[in-house]
Amino acid sequence: MASNDAFLLALQVVPCLATGSTGAGKSSVVEALAAALGRTFVPLYGSSMLPEDLNGYPIPDHKAGVVRQMPPPWVLPLLKGDGFLFCDEVTNVPPATQAGFLSVMTERRVGDVRLPESTLIVGACNPPELCPNAVPLAPAMRSRFAHFDWDIDYDHWFTGLRAGCEWTAPEFPVVPDHWRDGLPAFGSLVEAFLRSAPDYRESLPTDETQMAFPNLRTWTYAVKAFAAADAAGYAKGDSIYKRLAIACVGTAAGSAFTQYVAKLDLLDPESFLSGGATYTYVKRPDANICLLTGLVRALRSE
Repeated sequence: MASNDAFLLALQVVPCLATGSTGAGKSSVVEALAAALGRTFVPLYGSSMLPEDLNGYPIPDHKAGVVRQMPPPWVLPLLKGDGFLFCDEVTNVPPATQAGFLSVMTERRVGDVRLPESTLIVGACNPPELCPNAVPLAPAMRSRFAHFDWDIDYDHWFTGLRAGCEWTAPEFPVVPDHWRDGLPAFGSLVEAFLRSAPDYRESLPTDETQMAFPNLRTWTYAVKAFAAADAAGYAKGDSIYKRLAIACVGTAAGSAFTQYVAKLDLLDPESFLSGGATYTYVKRPDANICLLTGLVRALRSE
């Protein structure tokens, strides 16, 4: 499952949208991940949804003199706080249904009920050539997700065929609870990069095919995804960081950032605190910022 590990890791900390062909195993793999995380899996499929199934059903409240939106029953298992909501066919629906989907996914709101913050919510859709009548996401909505292309793991599928069409759940990257400890370090990396390359701070997409692009929100998603990958045990030079960067801020900005980090001489704060290393100041604001942030983080963890 290494081909989709970036998506399966990122969805645990930021809103994600996977694009892949129909019947490619998206829902089955995501359901298996929900089971591995011990969460209640609730799937929603756009082709079978009405706007009311997502926006709620109007119920008059005569006492208050207002009309309230009562949520549908699929909401109930999610109210416990351990839910995993999978929204499929997000773009292959009428505009009114898509608007309801996006309200659920981005605002966590279903009628007059708000889903717990602990609920994991992930979306999926088919590529445009499989749904010619699809409603593409507007740029403002695209920036609310990290975007991944779904890869089919044929080796895993072939193994299941040989086993009599029985497939075991693959090993998933699991983000530990302490993943937020890495936010300051990766935040300082992104800050240093964007100070040295301001053109990558924000750039609007030029066409409907460009799903991910940089802005304040998507760079924040990238920082969270990097911290999650680090906490999950991925080495600093692992290719997953580049895939996460591209998924959050697009190919140009993501590639430029990973190239920048590869050339940056990162210093270990612990070696300075233990007295085993010294540092000579150089005119490298990016390196200085990263070191100072790392020192502050290390001191706070003492």
